[in-house]
Amino acid sequence: MRVIDTIVIHQSDSAFGNAAVIDEWHRERGWSGIGYHWVILNGRIHASAADAARDAGTATPPFRTPRGPSGSGGCSGAAKAAKDVRPECDGMIQEGRPPECVGAHVRGHNGTSLGICLIGIGDGLPVGEGYITHAQWRALVGLCRELMKRYGVQVERVLGHREFPGVAKTCPGFAVAELRKALATDGM
Repeated sequence: MRVIDTIVIHQSDSAFGNAAVIDEWHRERGWSGIGYHWVILNGRIHASAADAARDAGTATPPFRTPRGPSGSGGCSGAAKAAKDVRPECDGMIQEGRPPECVGAHVRGHNGTSLGICLIGIGDGLPVGEGYITHAQWRALVGLCRELMKRYGVQVERVLGHREFPGVAKTCPGFAVAELRKALATDGM
């Protein structure tokens, strides 16, 4: 079993998605599959017309309509066309890459870390006003607590992608210090 000392928080940089959609995007980049260990959904599984309009004219659109199998029509699988929002999927945690496998989410730090990706784009906080829904926040705090306990990860080692040296991204779109504060004060 590999040693885990860090939990890394990411955002999908898309308004929609799930583990199957991200797996497809990562395979399109030439990776072996999804790089994150968990994905926390926001209730939007596929691109809406507004996403497509926002993408018009971009060279590498982050908002792609997923191709591939449609899955069961629920929260899993690469949805083709259905309702824009599926409230029952908001806050759902899906497993991506198995936790015993090294991730592909922070170059140079994958060997001892686990990656959690929140579906969303832009600023994440305040919860319910930024891209992070209340259900996503509860799921994120709960999952982090569980992983911290299981792997002995210290709260100071719950980091945002942008907190790593040499990372020039805004990911995950919020100050993860707010998450660390919630983890430290809510019974961890």
